[in-house]
Formats: sequence, C-alpha cells, structure tokens
Amino acid sequence: MKVIIDHNPHIALSDLKELFRLSEGSASFTANGVQYTIVFSLEKQICVFLWEYNGKKKQEKIELRKEPSNLGQGYVWYFVCPYTRRKCRKLFLDENIIASRYAFNHVYSVQMENKQNIFFRKLGKLDDPRKKYGKPLYRGKITLYGKKIQKYRKRQQIINENKEKSMKLREYQNNIAIQAANKLTAFGCCYLSMECRTGKTLTALYAADKFNAKRVLFITKLKAIPSVKNDYIALQPSFKLEVVNFESSHKVTGKYDLVIIDEAHSLGAYPKPSKRTQEIRTICEGLPVLYLSGTPSPESYSQLYHQFWVCSKSPWKSYKSFYKWAKEYVYTRQKRVNGYLINDYSCANKPKIDNDTRNLFISYSQEQAGFEVNINEHILQVQMEDRTREYIRRLQNDLVVDISCYTVLGDSPAKLLTKLHQLSSGSVISENGEHLIFDSSKADFVKSYFKDRKIALFYVYQSEAELLQSVFPNWTDSPEEFQVSSNKVFISQVRRAREGVRLDTADALIFFNLEFSYLSYEQGKNRLVSKERTSPADVYFLCSDCGIESKILEAVHGKESFTASYYFKRQNKSR
Repeated sequence: MKVIIDHNPHIALSDLKELFRLSEGSASFTANGVQYTIVFSLEKQICVFLWEYNGKKKQEKIELRKEPSNLGQGYVWYFVCPYTRRKCRKLFLDENIIASRYAFNHVYSVQMENKQNIFFRKLGKLDDPRKKYGKPLYRGKITLYGKKIQKYRKRQQIINENKEKSMKLREYQNNIAIQAANKLTAFGCCYLSMECRTGKTLTALYAADKFNAKRVLFITKLKAIPSVKNDYIALQPSFKLEVVNFESSHKVTGKYDLVIIDEAHSLGAYPKPSKRTQEIRTICEGLPVLYLSGTPSPESYSQLYHQFWVCSKSPWKSYKSFYKWAKEYVYTRQKRVNGYLINDYSCANKPKIDNDTRNLFISYSQEQAGFEVNINEHILQVQMEDRTREYIRRLQNDLVVDISCYTVLGDSPAKLLTKLHQLSSGSVISENGEHLIFDSSKADFVKSYFKDRKIALFYVYQSEAELLQSVFPNWTDSPEEFQVSSNKVFISQVRRAREGVRLDTADALIFFNLEFSYLSYEQGKNRLVSKERTSPADVYFLCSDCGIESKILEAVHGKESFTASYYFKRQNKSR
C-alpha cells in the first residue's frame, strides 16, 4: 500500500536556519504528538534525531552533504537519506523511522483525487474561461471553445447545487449554534459536547457566524483540516477562518475574535498542563473560546480543569493551579507506583463540577440526532501457541526472555507491562528494536472467523501491523479508499484512526489489541457509526488465552487507569 507522503510530518533544511548560523547546537519540536530532539554539528556534517516510540528510545544519524550551487555561487546543503543514500532537502517522519520520501512507497494526495475533485479544488484558482473574442459557435455549430464553456458552466452548476445541499443545517444543529452563540456572549466560553457524527464542526462554524465573529481561529488535528475547510466553504459564513493543527499552534500570530478548539479533551492532562495546553492558553488569552468534543472527560472529571484553564473566562479562574483547584474539587487518594506513594487526582467531585459548568455545556447525543445504529460489543478468545504462553511466563518470572536469539527485557514495571502487552498478540519489539513475529494465531483467527466480511482492524504496536499486513495483503490504511472498496481490509494504529475517520461501510471493527486508554476504546468504536448507517455495528475485542488483553478491557470498561500495579494486583487476587 502506498503512503500518502504529504500526510506525514516532515522537517526541511530551511527549518534549521538558526542551527546553521550557530554551526552546532540542539533544538526540539513535536510532530503527531511525538517530541523530537535534534543534535546538530556543521563541522562534523551530521545531525542526530532523538525520540521515543512505543516506549523505546530511538535515534537516527543523518549525514549532511555540501555541494556547489548550480548558479556557481556558494554551496547548497543536503540531507543524506540513511535508507536510500539519496540526497534530499526534506525528511519525513512516521514515528518509527526518519527518511526521505524515496524510502517510502509513496504518492501525493493530489494523485489520489479523481478528476472532478481536482477540478473543484482548483476552481478557486481558475479564471472564467470566457474570452473577449472567443466564439462558442461558428456557422451554427458549437466550437471546441464553446464545449469548454458548457463544461465549465455545468460543473459550476454542480458545485452550486452541492453547496446548497451542504448548507442546510439540521434543525438541532441550528438550535445548538444559536444557544452556543448566546453562551459565548454571556460567559465568554461554551463547550459543545456532541457525540461523534452529529456534525459538531458545522455547528461550531455556524455558532461563530451567529456570534458575529470577524476572524476565527480553528485548532484541530492535522487530518481534520480538509474537512473543516470544506464545511467552511459550504457554509459560506461572513467571518474569515484560519485552521491550524495542534502541533502548529505555536506558530499562530494573528488577531482573532474567537478560538474554536476541536477535540478539546486532548488539553486535559493533569496535574500539570502539557506543553500544547500552555501554548494554546497563550493564544486564547482574553478571547472567547468554543470547545468541541464528543468525550470531554474520557478518563476523569479532573480533565476538565486545564481545558477551561486556557480561557480567561474559566469558571475556575480564581484557582491559579490544578493543585489549588483539587483541594476543593478532588477526593485526593494515594496509590503506590513503582514502590512510591503518589497522589491520585482522578476521583473528582462530579456534582460540584457539574454545578459550576452547567451553563457552559451543550450536550447532544447520537440518539437525539436520530441515529438508529446499535453498537454490539463481542469478546473473542483466541488460543495461542504454547511458546507464547511460555515466553509470557518466563518474562514474568525472570524479567528477561530470549526469542530467536534476541533479548526481550522487562527490567522495570512499566517496561514489563509493555512487553507482556506485546507478547499477548504474538509479536514483540526486542531490546535492539527488532520486530519479532513468532505467533500468528490471532491474525489467522481473524482471517478465518471474518471470512467474506468487510472488516477494519485496529492495532497498538508496529510489530502487530507487520503481522497483520502479511496475513492480509489486500490491506489499506486509507479510510477513503476503504469506504468505497469492497475487498479491502482497513488496518491502522488505533490512535491515528480513533478520531476524524469514518469507517461506517465496514461490517465489523476489530480491536486486534487494546490500548490502556478509555478514549481509544470509546472514540475508536464510534468510527462505525453514521447517520446513514442503519445496520447494527459489531465491534470485536480479541483476547489471547494467555495474555493481558482481557484485564485491560476490564479496566477500560471501568474507566480506570491501567498500570503495572493495577495488573499485578489483579493477578495476585486471581491466584
């Protein structure tokens, strides 16, 4: 399957101008939620990228090459791709490797578009094809120029018709937008808690228009930007819109009347705010804020504090830090992690929080919107090979196991949990980063059990992706391609696809493995749901007969934080 290369984050040599001036130094940046550090030396003609992926510290040495300019003046610097050895000016990052585009089996997004979409996209850049001296007819017959005019007008008509259809908001969206505008005026902030697929983006844009905003900043995830822009074009509001992704929010310099924050729950880290949350707070200073999320507090009500903290009109603005707020709103407990007692702030006073925020929230469910789809959850247990059971036993007892001459260590509680999690599905990442696939029982079970059904698969670790891709050669990670195909299997990492992706043409969604996150569980399964779907949505969780997936699912159902201490505590109780 080809990678859509312009969807991957990248870094160009032009981004390193400051380091070039210094000749050596270091810098950090964040892409897709992963923090990268660059250590740079012009004298040695090398730069080193350092980052962490799936609990594993990774690094990539990139050679720098200097060549004479084609203009005969000075020199031009290039990266040397560590995989192809080809020189390039831009490196792409997919969290696991850093390389030039030539290292990927790639296409550009424009190459995936059909002719009609290309026409629509370019339309705003095209001039009216009519010419001053052009002749649509000659001796009563239409000319080639005339045919061009007809084609242009026909497509213009199609575009206008589509706009008219898109612009019609549902009654509940119109009502919610008006309510949201009133709350923004009265309180300076509003939270649209609308479930997936109910149209919160379009509703938010209409609310901004009703609020009489002139310039609006919309912060969302990278993959959602095209959808937001399309809704904006369809709605044709009176305000100017700038759309940025979370990772680029630090570059925002404009002046705005309103900030809309999509997937606002991502700002809810506690007890300390994330770097992303701090950056967005700087942007929102003194401005009204409209929050959007289908799951405002997926793990704990304590996640609401820092979401409202970014707004100057927070209902808790008198509490300057989470810790001061927690004294009044959280039942603080202590729990033991890695042998140390730490404060647990997850148990918040829900009635008290609800009382403070009841005027700020507008909630709307799929059921209220008329969705008729029921999500049916199924748990399937898969019998693994004996060696998988043995590897898990040895790692648990000895904290080390050798697999195919590679060492796997569990020398800390967190690392042990990660490796047990990986082993449960028949693959693991060794100490030196090698992806070891030793048991395909889970993947083979899926292929047999779901034969002749259209399925989508979520995995957690990259080694699982390689296993699944080998069993399903007809795989794709493009939701657009999957939606229109009849013979493709959708395979994606759960965090990448849990938000902003539509998979409602699938017969079933399968969690090949499950993350420790309630958000991934809740948002992920809603990918099957849409207003157009009327058939039941079947979601399956695969649990090996010797692994920890069932314990993770148990914890997620209870909205608990799944940690090493939680797992081993449960293990001891069951013995």
